[in-house]
Amino acid sequence: VVPLFVIELISPNDSSTELKEKLREYFIAGVQMVWYIYPLEETVEVYTSRKNIVICSDEDICSAAPVLPDFEMKAREIFAK
Repeated sequence: VVPLFVIELISPNDSSTELKEKLREYFIAGVQMVWYIYPLEETVEVYTSRKNIVICSDEDICSAAPVLPDFEMKAREIFAK
C-alpha cells in the first residue's frame, strides 16, 4: 500500500542528494504529497510534485489539500515548544 501523504522530519545528517532521491521515489510510487519538516530552520517544504513546492514558515499555512482537505496548520504551530 502506498500512502498518498508522507511527512518526513529532516535532520542535519540528511544529504540534499538523498532527499531529492527519496522525493523522486515517492512520486514514482504514487505518493501525492510530501512534507519535509526542517526543525532547525523551522520551515516546512510542501511538495505536490518534484517541481511544485511551497515553503512555509512562521504564519504561513501548511496545507495537505487536496489529499487531506481539512488538514492544515500554521508553520509556527508545528514547531511550538
